[in-house]
Amino acid sequence: GADVDTVRFRRAPGLVLEQVAEPGPEGWAVTTQRLRQPAGLRRSAEVDEVVAALVAGCDGERPLGELAAVLRLAYGVDPDEVGTLAAGLADRGFLIPY
Repeated sequence: GADVDTVRFRRAPGLVLEQVAEPGPEGWAVTTQRLRQPAGLRRSAEVDEVVAALVAGCDGERPLGELAAVLRLAYGVDPDEVGTLAAGLADRGFLIPY
């Protein structure tokens, strides 16, 4: 809908992405990614590469519709799912509507 296309989000202040990697035959391979707020509510959540990419793109400048198009091309994600993901991340305080 129009809201999903035009709404903008920004990352919560201080939000970091932590990655754990293990050595393998091709070098280091990321096995776990976690969003973490080091201050405030100190929430954390394990995320996949799609969610990590979505959060990285939420700089308050690009509308969600543009990010959804990029994620569809890069990961094959349904654009409607991007709106659901962003809303869930906002509900948990990782993203802030802008």
